[in-house]
Parts: sequence; C-alpha cells; structure tokens
Amino acid sequence: MTKESPSHSYLRELFEQFDKNGDGLVDRHEFRRILNVLGDAPSEEVLTLEFAAMDSNGDGSVDFEEFRLWWLDYS
Repeated sequence: MTKESPSHSYLRELFEQFDKNGDGLVDRHEFRRILNVLGDAPSEEVLTLEFAAMDSNGDGSVDFEEFRLWWLDYS
C-alpha cells in the first residue's frame, strides 16, 4: 500500500497556519514553530541547515512551493 500525498489545499491551509504575519512567506521563526509542532526541537545549527535546505532560492524566506516540496520530502 502506498502512502497518499496530502492535497494541495491541505498543504496551503497548513502553510497559512504557520505564516502568522500573512505575508505569504515562512521565516526562520515560523519554521521553528513548524518543527516544534512536528515534535522536533532542533539546535540553532540544525535549524539553520534545515531552513537553508528548504529555502531553495536562497532569499531568506520560504514560499508556499518551497514549503510544499519540503513537506512532501519530510513526510
């Protein structure tokens, strides 16, 4: 049996829950909250590395598409 991927609308809702300031981006602080909700409490070093890996265009924030790709890889 294969694992079903979450729907686009589900991931959009999830992203918006973590995008507290509503700017359409997730910053490092908001990303830390995501990891905490998932039961992970990373060190600053791990947080920096994970965030950099998710921020594929290197602009210092994560848009929905970057989040979606990370989530599909993470889950």
